[in-house]
Amino acid sequence: MNLHPGSKTLRGLDRYLKSFGTDIRRYGNASHAFKDVLLYLSRKSGIERPNVIMPGFIPAKLYRTVVAAGYEPRFYDIGKGCAFDLSEVEDLIDDQTTSIFAIHYFGHPADVESLSAVAARNHISLIEDCAHVLIGSINGKALGSFGDFSIFSTRKMLQLSDGGVLVMNRKCPDLRATYGKRVRSIYTLSNLLSSRSKRVYMQITGGNDVLHVTRPSQVGWLDPDRPLRLDVRRMSLLTAVYEWGVDIQKVSDIRRDNYARLLARLRMFSFLDPVYDDLPVSWTPYSLPMTTGEVDRTLLQVELLRRGISCGLGWPESPFDDRLTKTRSLARSVIEFPTHPLMASRQFEKIVDACASYENSGSFRKKGNTCANSPEATSLSAAGRQSAHHDSHEHPSNKKAVAATEARL
Repeated sequence: MNLHPGSKTLRGLDRYLKSFGTDIRRYGNASHAFKDVLLYLSRKSGIERPNVIMPGFIPAKLYRTVVAAGYEPRFYDIGKGCAFDLSEVEDLIDDQTTSIFAIHYFGHPADVESLSAVAARNHISLIEDCAHVLIGSINGKALGSFGDFSIFSTRKMLQLSDGGVLVMNRKCPDLRATYGKRVRSIYTLSNLLSSRSKRVYMQITGGNDVLHVTRPSQVGWLDPDRPLRLDVRRMSLLTAVYEWGVDIQKVSDIRRDNYARLLARLRMFSFLDPVYDDLPVSWTPYSLPMTTGEVDRTLLQVELLRRGISCGLGWPESPFDDRLTKTRSLARSVIEFPTHPLMASRQFEKIVDACASYENSGSFRKKGNTCANSPEATSLSAAGRQSAHHDSHEHPSNKKAVAATEARL
């Protein structure tokens, strides 16, 4: 099977994953799969208080998953271009370490070849976070096949309400799934119809959100007064059927075309810099991430929302270690422009119009000059938290720790 973008069709995510994995398991959420892998590794190692080496740029929900599994997270700094120092990663490893966790941010390949070598040298596992990955490769080898385990998200890459897939690249007959209840298909169907009808609505209105249905991206947070827990669930039957039949090559091609189309237009704005310089020829973008430098991105997000465009801000709640200065700088400056297939054509023009309006207006401000209690900022923050709380109803344990941007992980 062709593992590269460019072929005419590739029907079914499960077929693609089985082409390089020894076994796959379907979960209600990608973070549920991550928790089961951590529990398996701690049980196999016999370590009472294990740790996992992780990048600092993560959502609140991932942090909560690690702690709920009984682990200590140890973070390495993530800097410009989502790059990291390999020696820093290796210095964090000790005899209590079971694994290294690597993230392909926004679908762009991370340096998993080097991390795989570090993991092998220290006799620990590599877990590949492919939640932003659909089809991608490094030197002809598929993303998701470098780690001992890899985790994909149908929720993110296929615009569904649930779904995570665990790929095991080595035989693990005693890895037990701890899920109990299954996500209800009626919940999946309701969200599926809602997201698809919104695209039709945007096409009919020419990209104008006349009914004001667009919500700001969700913002993650942690409640220190509540125990960190995670209820593991099965993928809904409807999501399983959908991911079995979807043409993932078509989805990948649309995402890549949308990315290139937007990047060509947004490069002209002085306050925006792309996180990555290369075009997604051998990888599938989750979004188009750009940094705003010293410019306050909150008012830009408001300007976009007024035009019916919901742009994520990465994971502004990170880092969870104050020493990670590079990660903090990245987390405070990233803005994600949507590239998913549900975007109506006119919405791309709306994005460019919003950026032009922002650059030409008095809103072009330095960070810290925007009043946190201004009507725009207050409204945006409240709406983001309300949206996060609303979307957590299917999984009550997620109410106090919800990830940013399209319910990350």
